[in-house]
Amino acid sequence: MGAAPGAVRHPQARYSCSYGVATLSWQDERGRPLETRLGEIVIALEVAATIAAKATAERNEIERQRRMRRAERERRERKANLQDQRWARLCKVTDNWHEAQRVRGFLSAFTEAVADDKRLAGRAAKWADWAERYVRSLDPLPTDPEEVLRRLAKPRRKPRREFYEDHEY
Repeated sequence: MGAAPGAVRHPQARYSCSYGVATLSWQDERGRPLETRLGEIVIALEVAATIAAKATAERNEIERQRRMRRAERERRERKANLQDQRWARLCKVTDNWHEAQRVRGFLSAFTEAVADDKRLAGRAAKWADWAERYVRSLDPLPTDPEEVLRRLAKPRRKPRREFYEDHEY
């Protein structure tokens, strides 16, 4: 069998391609050169391309669902974390309120105890004034309820420096 005039013949011509799901391969066969099988090759490539496109779409859908599940899990974790933070702030505010009440009770008793002592009165009044200002800064129940909500929503990150400076009493 002769080749068409001007055709270049390669001994055992081969062609192969990969579509990710399959590797297709053709070669010259006895009595059937590769160029006579072009229709068959094109059809096989079209089928392989369709299969590859479907596999890609399925992988993309699986990945999309995985991302959605991860986003939902992260949303639930953020919500739980927010709840934990809110609870911690509420507990802290409650502790501060209890502490303020306890210290105010002590200040009242202290003020009453030193009221008649003239030599301690000046220093005691100065110290009690500082202590009362400090207690007011801790007390979560100022006269404005909106302030309570603000403190619960946004906790103070840094301690108030003016109460940590050295004072003479």
